[in-house]
Amino acid sequence: ITKIDEWGLRTACRQCKKWQDDGLPPVKVSVNMSQAQFYCTDVLTTIKNVLEETGLDPKWLEIEVTETMAMKDIERTVNVLSRIRGMGVSISMDDFGSGYSSLSSLKTIPLDILKIDRSLVCDLDESSTSKSITEAIVDLGKAMKLIVLAEGVETDGQIRFLTEIGCDLAQGYYYSKPRSVEEITAFLMLLKS
Repeated sequence: ITKIDEWGLRTACRQCKKWQDDGLPPVKVSVNMSQAQFYCTDVLTTIKNVLEETGLDPKWLEIEVTETMAMKDIERTVNVLSRIRGMGVSISMDDFGSGYSSLSSLKTIPLDILKIDRSLVCDLDESSTSKSITEAIVDLGKAMKLIVLAEGVETDGQIRFLTEIGCDLAQGYYYSKPRSVEEITAFLMLLKS
């Protein structure tokens, strides 16, 4: 899996740089990191080499780690993520609310974005408990001066609630299903004109 992870990172960075070189509006690419890549490889060297090889400015890359993965070894997580962030790369915690975070550990992890897990978002229209938990996560993220993003958004009701509680960003089928490189390129060309 680590070879696939490296291929994914390289491909995303290369495509992002190509869009910029083609004069399209710059966008940040977000790349998930697997537990194997984080704990079993020299991920710092890999990221550094990929950025140098592709010529992508680090500010256009975001690395996503899952809540469960980050909590496995807090000391290593803080060390590695601090060094990745030191390169100028953004860090997001993916699937927040689905794992077993210790809030005292969370405060030491260098993050830029907190992504609320879709398991909470999917039933915002029906569940007062999910609403309460989601609102608490947004408040927590704001208190930590993080950008808060809701994953898996699909309905007008979810968007209305997330807007009301001050969630910064949302992603999901409400906006778009996954798209091919060609479709994203065409979209970016529309934004440019």
